[in-house]
Order: sequence, then structure tokens, then C-alpha cells
Amino acid sequence: MRMLMFALVAAVMASITTTCADPEANPSDGRAVDLTPAPIPEFADAEVTRIYRAMGQAQGSLEAWGRARYLTFDFVVRRDEGDFRRSHEWDRWGGRAQVTWASDEGETVAVVDSKDPTQGQVWVAGEAVPAGPHADSLLMQAYRAHINDAYWLVMPFKWADPGVHARFLGKETAEDGRIFDVVELSFDGVGVTPDNMYHAYVNTETGLMERWAHYSTPDAEPRFAEWGGYEEIGPLRLALDKGRIQFENVRVLEGELPDGAFALPN
Repeated sequence: MRMLMFALVAAVMASITTTCADPEANPSDGRAVDLTPAPIPEFADAEVTRIYRAMGQAQGSLEAWGRARYLTFDFVVRRDEGDFRRSHEWDRWGGRAQVTWASDEGETVAVVDSKDPTQGQVWVAGEAVPAGPHADSLLMQAYRAHINDAYWLVMPFKWADPGVHARFLGKETAEDGRIFDVVELSFDGVGVTPDNMYHAYVNTETGLMERWAHYSTPDAEPRFAEWGGYEEIGPLRLALDKGRIQFENVRVLEGELPDGAFALPN
């Protein structure tokens, strides 16, 4: 089976990304954040509801995902010529993401609104980039990277995002004997690549999503990635090993932002 390397990963320096809806609250415009726990969703397909709830419980619980406010992680692509790394901070409640990566210009740090890529600030080699086309381009690059990289980390919690359609396809037995519940996820005009489609493979014994297939369009050939290396991090259980894509320096915190969060270049 070929390991999944999406268009972003194959051309990661170009920041062409996969995506999904991002429903987290965004109070950057001064609006209050509603912290009322969201109800556990009921899908139109009862089998999807069953699988989603069992999967959520296996990964720390859907309630724990609702409490998880602040995440940090490094998205790492293993390459023969040297690893590519992007470092992230994400305030889900505050609708803010900070992405740091190395470029020919120097270290780039972008703080971007997770709903609106036109809102944010960016620094290159420690210097603020003035408003204009270059800053806009870097903010969009950071926005796409945030959506893509976060989806690689927490996709199992995002089946119920607005604009996502989920349907149960049936059971499938893998070459190693694992039995999967297979769920198709498609998107209704949301995100930056709404034509993407996924098949999520949830192990019927562990309740964990242990494989996905990505389709750049519904008619495209699938590309597969195994999801392994599950670890308990804060209130969640996350897969950190996706073959050539790895996650390092992962933290998940509840409540207030920690001291030092979103530190900016001097």
C-alpha cells in the first residue's frame, strides 16, 4: 500500500493544503466566546453516530476535545534531503494560530486568525513584514498550513464540523486481519480544497482511526496513510506517527493559555 503524501506534502514548500471546516469560536473581533459544551452530534446515518461516539471515547472523549483549548505541535515531513518542519500554536477558543517555519528569507512567524487569513501579523528573520502583497501571501500560507497540519493531527474529532457529510460505507478487512468500519467524509463547499474526500478506517476492536484514504476529487485514485503511534497527551489520545509525516512536541491544555503562549519575535 502506498503511504499517503498529499499535494501539500509532495510540494510542501508550496503550501498546497488539504482542509476541512473549522468551527472553533473566534472572538478576535471582540465577541464573547460561548463555552457551553456542544451536544454530542447525531448524524443522519446512525452507523456514523455509533462509530463517531466510540472513536471519540477511545481518543479521550468528545467532551475532552471540547475542553481542549490550547495545542502546540510540530508537523514534520521526513525527507531524504532533510526533514521539513512547521511549528504550531493554536488557541481553539480564541480563533488564533501561530505558525513558524524556515524559508530562504529566514525564520517566518505568522499569527493568523483561524477563520480569516486576511487578519494577522507576520515576521521574517525577526523583522515585521509591512502590510501589503508579501504579508498577505505569507498569512495565506500560514492559514493553509494551519488547516492542513491540524487536520492531520485531529481529524477524528472533526467529523461533525459544519459542511461535512459523513456516511457509513461498510466493513473492510485489512491485509493484517484488522477489521475496519469505513466512513466516507465529503465537504459542502467549505475550506480551501472542498473537492477533497476521505475514507476513514476505524478499527472495530480499538475504536481508533488507524488509516485514512485521501481523494483529491471523488473520482481520483486514493492515497493511503496509516495512523499509528497513539499517545495520551493532556485529555486526548492522538496518533503521532503517519509514516513520513510525524508529530513532535505535542501539548494539549485546558483552560487558560499558559505563560509564554504566542511569544512573538523581539
